[in-house]
Amino acid sequence: MMLGRIFGALAAAALAPAGSQAPVVPVSLIPEVVVARPGTSFRVAVRIDVPEGWHIGWKHPGQTGLPTTIAWRVPPEISVGATAWTLPERAESAGVVSHVYRGDVLLTTSFTVDAEARPGPARMIAELRWGLCREICIQQEREVGLTIPIVSATQAPEAAPDWASVAELLDERIPVPPHDAGLRAVREGGGVRLFVENGRSAFGGPTSVIYFPEDANRSAVALVSRLRTTEGGLFVPLAVPAGSPISGVLVLDRSWSPGTRARALSLRLP
Repeated sequence: MMLGRIFGALAAAALAPAGSQAPVVPVSLIPEVVVARPGTSFRVAVRIDVPEGWHIGWKHPGQTGLPTTIAWRVPPEISVGATAWTLPERAESAGVVSHVYRGDVLLTTSFTVDAEARPGPARMIAELRWGLCREICIQQEREVGLTIPIVSATQAPEAAPDWASVAELLDERIPVPPHDAGLRAVREGGGVRLFVENGRSAFGGPTSVIYFPEDANRSAVALVSRLRTTEGGLFVPLAVPAGSPISGVLVLDRSWSPGTRARALSLRLP
């Protein structure tokens, strides 16, 4: 309890007073498709261009800073799905650990068009909040929107011209289940053992990995660990207490296997 109050005070102390000056953060929306058809799904990427020398928080920002949040307003014929968060960066200063985004940030949300949707324009609004941080954190809010035309179900789908470049970045930055990287994850004590599947070859040699817990608690911070190659696979010591689930993102400085560009694994182990 005392530790939680200390971290809460630390986060609050890092916030700037109202009216503090900060650079403008450009935000844009990039749809996966030019038009949407009834009964189909599509994604929209939110691109946040964080100014040089500043950063914003991940959805779980660690011991200081503010979480980045996104909420959507959409018409009744469109339902909002899950948001995929790209891998964050671990930052440490004076013993305080934060989970941050710098530079070009991408978040993607999935949407589904109702099978009975009628043709017409669909206006979609993203409401974003974050703390823009350097020595201090300044709370900011942005609202951006786009219009997706809903067309008849018989019209051919058409990918948006800007999506290809976005998709390439998402393939590298979005966490994937271990299976998608040719691995099988098994909990072993306070760590994770990763077995190579389908005959794929894992890379050799020890290397550092970072584990970002999916936990909003201020005391849950990213752990730096040493990946070890063992017979039949890899082992990652995480020192997660017995009885606590392993739920988070495991980030490597390269792709996890030759068959994928992904650098982050999404772990969900009881």
